Amino acid sequence: MGHLSKVMDEFTAEIQVVGQNHKPWFFTLEAMIDTGAKRSSIDTKLAELLALEEVGEIKVSNAMGKQARPIVKIKLFHNGEPYELEVS
Repeated sequence: MGHLSKVMDEFTAEIQVVGQNHKPWFFTLEAMIDTGAKRSSIDTKLAELLALEEVGEIKVSNAMGKQARPIVKIKLFHNGEPYELEVS
């Protein structure tokens, strides 16, 4: 663990994500870290699979135009350190 690779101005890192279905569980995945981004995002289908708690909504502009996206709480670990983030 602790692996970081640079691609342009983005990095990837191996993280463990905690799912909230019935009882907490986790799995490891490669996450993209965009150092220029104002906000973190997660695929909506992955957020649903993990049963992440929805805590709000935000309007975003992207290639599909303007749309509302839910804000969810996600728990993850990187290098053994726990983090709790709000992502859309």
